[in-house]
This record gives sequence, C-alpha cells and structure tokens, in this order.
Amino acid sequence: MFYKGNKVEFVKVGENANRVKLSSIYDNNCSSQEYVIVDDEMLEYLIKSEQQFNASRRTMDNHVIALPEDETAAAKMGVMDTSAEEKYFSEFDKEQIHQIQLILSELSEKQRKRLYMRFHLNMSYTKIARIEGSTIVTVRESCERTIKRLKKYSDFLQDCTIKSWVNLLI
Repeated sequence: MFYKGNKVEFVKVGENANRVKLSSIYDNNCSSQEYVIVDDEMLEYLIKSEQQFNASRRTMDNHVIALPEDETAAAKMGVMDTSAEEKYFSEFDKEQIHQIQLILSELSEKQRKRLYMRFHLNMSYTKIARIEGSTIVTVRESCERTIKRLKKYSDFLQDCTIKSWVNLLI
C-alpha cells in the first residue's frame, strides 16, 4: 500500500518498517538511493516536521503584504517603519540638532531663558523683567547682546531644516 501525506511518500513494508521516497523529503537528494527504510517513530517525525513546515509557510504567506512601489507610501501604510528618505532626513536632523545645541551651549542659561520667553512665548521685555525681578533695560540689552552673539550663526540657523530650534533653548 502506497501512502502520500502532505509531501512524504512512503510504503508500509512490514511491522515498524516503512520505505520512504527520499525525493519526497529532500528537494535535492544527494544520495544515490531513491528510497530509505525507516521505523514508525521516524516516519511520524518526518510527517510532523513536514506538517509544521507547511503550517509555518502558510502562516508566513498569509501575513505577507504586497508593498507599494513607493517606500513613503509603504511607511504611511505602517508596513515599513520608515522610508529610506525618512531615515536619511532623521539622521540629517540629528546632525543639525547637534550643531544647534553646540551653538546654544555658548549662551548662558539666563540668556537662553530670556530668548525663549521673548521669541517663543512672545513675552515683552517688561513682563520678562517683572518675572526675573530685574530692570527692563537689563533684559532688553541682554537679549540684544545674545542676538548679536548668534548673528555669526545666522546663515546656518536660517537654512537649517529644524525650524523649531527655539525649543532647544531651554
């Protein structure tokens, strides 16, 4: 009697003896033999292995999503984390953020706070002076000196893609 499981082809030749066709187990049979005799336990193992392999292959096939040609569209679908362009620009952004942090590290904490309040929070010199307990003239002159100090970096700060670098002040 000849049996054909999922893929394993075998013939029961006796009690606890089965003749298995090697080409049904291996895609590339390197042996000169066409058949091999195995016991029932080994046959059961071969059949279960083949079933598990087929089940995992079906699972993988069911979970494959056809990607659109455009990586950005695939990233938006959630199929890919990020497109190549997004990876490049995120690295580019990291470099720019690092440069901005180096520039801003030249300023004192008070200077950074004053610029943040003045330009990000749109607070007047009067309000900043009142919060700090200092004079309006001191705050205004401090902001002007700080801006003058940053002028040598103005080309970089204006051209960088990080437009919200003011957030990095505090």
